Amino acid sequence: MKETIMKIAATLSAIALGLGTAGFAYADSLPYYPADTTANAASTVTRAQVEHALQQAEAQGTLIIGETSSYPVLAQHDNKTRAQVLAELRTAEAAGLVRTGEQASYPGFSA
Repeated sequence: MKETIMKIAATLSAIALGLGTAGFAYADSLPYYPADTTANAASTVTRAQVEHALQQAEAQGTLIIGETSSYPVLAQHDNKTRAQVLAELRTAEAAGLVRTGEQASYPGFSA
């Protein structure tokens, strides 16, 4: 009985070692992704042209870079109190304009 267990353990160890080695060999044969084919390509535009295009995009508002950019203002801040905002919410709920809590419907979920 003991010999049988030892043979099974040795066989399983050999199989595990063989599979592990085969996995490493396969992984070594895979190409690196993605291949950079543009690293040594000659540029068709000058640095000045790129900088000019960047300035145009920023001026048109189609490009926003980092924290130093000026983001568009979406809404002006009202000087309403919390109580006033809650009162407006309750009025809108009563008028059926807004649904909250259990009555709310969310995209992708059916009520």
